[in-house]
Amino acid sequence: TYKDPVLGLQAWWAVPLFVGAGLCLGFGHRHIATPLAAQTPTSVPLWAALLGLAALVFAYGSSGLLQQWPVVALVVYVGIFVVAVVAVDRRARASLLLHGIGAAIIGPAVEIAISSTGAFTYAHPDVAGVALWLPGIYLNAAVAAHLLDRHLLMRGR
Repeated sequence: TYKDPVLGLQAWWAVPLFVGAGLCLGFGHRHIATPLAAQTPTSVPLWAALLGLAALVFAYGSSGLLQQWPVVALVVYVGIFVVAVVAVDRRARASLLLHGIGAAIIGPAVEIAISSTGAFTYAHPDVAGVALWLPGIYLNAAVAAHLLDRHLLMRGR
């Protein structure tokens, strides 16, 4: 729930926050994870990039349904991430792992900081004011960013 929702739905700042998070994930993959992993970007077809986005939509969308079972949700989301890591080109795994771990740590840390101000609260906070499954959502956001960025890089060549 949000402290001051607009029309009873969501706070005004949530949409810019989501946009900013998406940009950080995309640029973080391209300019931090890939160079740190010392990898040349591999190409990804459009269908794979869309599958990565579908994994994120599934994880985010199902989090409300699975909030009563946070351990199950986290296991499912981590499982999807593991399948993605195994499925990507082996030359891209290091950057995906690095990006995923970074997102799974930094994303929840930012949400912990924001929720500690009272701006929003989770219905079922498990750890430091946020849901246990939250790092799993960020893992799948990293998959989506990884695959989409590699697809866009391929198109730009």
